[in-house]
Amino acid sequence: MASVDADGDRDRDADSDAGRNADSDRDADPDRDAAETTVLDVREIDAPPFEPIMTALGDLGPGETLVIVNSFEPEPLYEQLDRRGFSHGTTQIGPDEWRVAVERE
Repeated sequence: MASVDADGDRDRDADSDAGRNADSDRDADPDRDAAETTVLDVREIDAPPFEPIMTALGDLGPGETLVIVNSFEPEPLYEQLDRRGFSHGTTQIGPDEWRVAVERE
């Protein structure tokens, strides 16, 4: 499992709490084969997270999943994902934690 730091850099050896919980977000399709899951926790980014999210999406390969962790439901992101050909599913983990699992269609 990989994670993305606040600068958008991938760290494939990181094992954060968010990364350990990412598989629970994928319960909607338990038969889905996950080659790799990358976690991007945008709560840790001091600037608007759009660019790091777009960079992480650009790095997303076939069969890979990007899990975006946010403190609110990122509804404005959904149209951008749809327009760029990504499928997504959102899970509310707690009052201040939302996870969006994103894959290429």
